[in-house]
Amino acid sequence: MYDREITLELYDSYDFGYSSREDTIRKQKGFVLVFDLHDPNSLKQLYATVEEIYHAKNVEYGTVPMILVGNKADLEKTVEDQSIEKLMNQFHISCYIETSAKTGKNVQEMAQRIAKLLVERTIVPKEFCEKLSNGKPLIEKKCDIM
Repeated sequence: MYDREITLELYDSYDFGYSSREDTIRKQKGFVLVFDLHDPNSLKQLYATVEEIYHAKNVEYGTVPMILVGNKADLEKTVEDQSIEKLMNQFHISCYIETSAKTGKNVQEMAQRIAKLLVERTIVPKEFCEKLSNGKPLIEKKCDIM
């Protein structure tokens, strides 16, 4: 659909102190929300994280590109599907994928999904850009996500 290349830079939200964390969140264009499929508590912790994102960006739910990722798909899943759906519905998250960092399952697909969301929601279409800039690139080619 899109014939452009973008670079995704991933940050772990725990790498930042609280004071710089809010500033860092404001600068991000999208978010990959990862929880452990083997630990229901990790999904519950995402509620505060998503609230923090929307508070820092001062926007309504559903307006920030984000995907929900259940990791450790190589282990027995103990998180209930209805708990996942509840979080997605509450915060208007439309994209969910299960991955395994250990086996590589769906890791590339996860990156493609967040990239697609970023392109669809935050990057001006190429044709419009070319009209504005006489063929010279006008948009950023790098998207920071958390």
